[in-house]
Amino acid sequence: MNGPMTLTVKFSGPKGVKSDGTGIQWKGKYAPHKDVLQWNTIFNETGNLQITVCSSEIPTQGTVYEDAWIEVSENKANPQYPFRTMFTKEDKAAKSAGGGKNFGGAKPNYTLEQEAYRDSRRDAIAAISAGLVGSDGSTKKMDIVDIRKVTAVFMADLLAAGKKAE
Repeated sequence: MNGPMTLTVKFSGPKGVKSDGTGIQWKGKYAPHKDVLQWNTIFNETGNLQITVCSSEIPTQGTVYEDAWIEVSENKANPQYPFRTMFTKEDKAAKSAGGGKNFGGAKPNYTLEQEAYRDSRRDAIAAISAGLVGSDGSTKKMDIVDIRKVTAVFMADLLAAGKKAE
């Protein structure tokens, strides 16, 4: 998640309802948004990105959310279009306290190195699945030893990027 930030609603419409009026508006699947209506919302601060807002009423133009967070999560069906959901400070507290996707437990506290290793392993697997190409232009066949090497390189790059950002 990234935040906290101030977000101002530019436009909002029902998620799941097509422009021709067909379809059924989606509802949240997980706490703290379980069974709450979902809205495709564009904020002044996020360009034209549609962010999902869960609320019993449509967010109106000009509504300001203080201390908001945007969570970006993987869309397995369409990886190029990740899910983006806005959480208020209260939503975030409720999710951490017990209702997140991990069914009642708070999110584990990972160190920066543990998060970097997890992320780099995911990136390494994705790169290997796509077929790593060597400097000579040939596709590299990967075994577990090679995967560990690639993961270590990706992790080092992630940690270095994190240090530069500080």
